[in-house]
Amino acid sequence: SFIIDALRDVEDDSPLETQESIDEWAEREALDLGLIAK
Repeated sequence: SFIIDALRDVEDDSPLETQESIDEWAEREALDLGLIAK
């Protein structure tokens, strides 16, 4: 549900903002999942 909401929010942004948002979101998700050492 969180992922779907995030993607829905991203759709409203401009392309550059969308890519930046995706990168930031992916980094937070990776941190939350423990894929990146904090």
